[in-house]
Amino acid sequence: MAEAAEGIDFLHSRGIVHRDIKPANLLLFYDRVKVGDLGLAKLVGASTATHSGAGTLGYLPPEAYRMGQEEKGRVSQTIDLYALAATYVKLRTGQDPFGRDPMEILERQKQGKPCVDWGTEAERAVVLEALSPRLEERPGDGALNWVKRLTRAVLSGQGGTGGIPGASGGQGEGSRRESLGRKPAVVAEKLAPEILVDPWGGGQVVSLKEAVEQVAPNGVIRLGKGTHHLDEPLEVTKPVRIVGAGKEGTELTCSKPGYVLRFSGTGQFAARGVTFKHVGRTPANVVEIAAGDAILESCCFSGGGVGS
Repeated sequence: MAEAAEGIDFLHSRGIVHRDIKPANLLLFYDRVKVGDLGLAKLVGASTATHSGAGTLGYLPPEAYRMGQEEKGRVSQTIDLYALAATYVKLRTGQDPFGRDPMEILERQKQGKPCVDWGTEAERAVVLEALSPRLEERPGDGALNWVKRLTRAVLSGQGGTGGIPGASGGQGEGSRRESLGRKPAVVAEKLAPEILVDPWGGGQVVSLKEAVEQVAPNGVIRLGKGTHHLDEPLEVTKPVRIVGAGKEGTELTCSKPGYVLRFSGTGQFAARGVTFKHVGRTPANVVEIAAGDAILESCCFSGGGVGS
C-alpha cells in the first residue's frame, strides 16, 4: 500500500490523476509495487465529461460519475485516494469494497457504507475517512500520509480517528500530521545495539537520522524495504553498520545540495544492500568518506552528477 501510495503521490506532484486505481493496476515488479495502466489519467482540474462511464465501478467515488456538471464533474486528486482505500478493502478482506450488484454498489457509495465489518475500530475509521462520499471530507495531505495513518491504526489498534476529517469534524493539516504519533523512541541515554528503521511504522524509528542518533557506536541500523528519503544530507560521526534489504529493495535518497551521506567519525562505517541516490537537480556527491574506514558491499550509487 505504501509503495502504491508513493506512485500516486508522484503522479499528483506532476498534476496527473490516475482515475483507475484498483488491485489489477498495482503491479508487483521485482518485489516492488508499480502503478500501471494510465489510460484514463487526466490533469487535475480537467473536466471528466470526455470520459463518460470510464473507470471501475466500486473504486471511483460518486462525484466521478456526475457528468455534465461543470464543478462537480471536475477531476480531484481525492479520486485516487478513494480508489486506493477501496483497493485496500479488497486486498485486506477479499471482499468487493461496496458489494457486487451495481445498484447496491451505487447506493452504498452514496451513503458512504463500504463493506468494513472487519478489523479494529481504528483501522475502519481510517478507511472510512478516505471512502467518504463527500470529497471535501477526505484527507487532502496525500496518499502516503493516509497509508501512514492506516499503518499506525493497524499496529496500535487505537487512536485511529485522531485529526481525521469526517471522523471528528475535520482538522488542519498540521493536526493531521501530529495525529500520526509514533512508537516510543529508544531512550537517548541508553543507546541501542541494533535499530530497525521503517517509515511505515513497523520499526523502532521512522527515519535514519533518528536511528543514527539512538544507535550505540558500532551498532547495526537495519533499513526496511522501500525508499528512505532524507530531508537534509546526513552526517554520521560514529562507527555504525547500515544494512538494507538489498540494493534493489532499499533506497536512501536526498535532494539537497552537498551529499546524501557523509562519514566523518573515527572507526569504521559499513553499509550493505543499499542504493544511495541523490535526486536533486544540483551537482552533489552521493557518499563521502571524510575520515575513518569504510566497507561498502552490495551497494549502488546513483545521481549527483559529481561522483561518489
